[in-house]
Amino acid sequence: MERQAAEDTPVLSTRAYTTELRTERSFRAEVPALLLERRMSLRRLAQLTGVDVAHLSRVLRGKNGKRPTGELARRVADALELPAFYFPESRELAVREELARDPGLRERVFAEIDPRD
Repeated sequence: MERQAAEDTPVLSTRAYTTELRTERSFRAEVPALLLERRMSLRRLAQLTGVDVAHLSRVLRGKNGKRPTGELARRVADALELPAFYFPESRELAVREELARDPGLRERVFAEIDPRD
């Protein structure tokens, strides 16, 4: 089943729990929809992730410049029984970690995106 994102981008239903499941929607856009779909409160999600509910609320609202980290995205995905890399923020963290581990890869990627070219 598909669900339409606010910007009319199709998003796979979160009811199909497979390792291939990923969203392009941001953590901030997707988490409220997932909570609504699961009839789960923010407080319960905070309990499951071990994150303070006030902090989680600030992240979701972008309050005081709070942004979701890749690690938070992974913890929330785990709590919601989704793949670790469901959210784009967790995939970005995985890319940064791999680039940090592999200088050759970092240089090849930079060569592809070098703005001076």
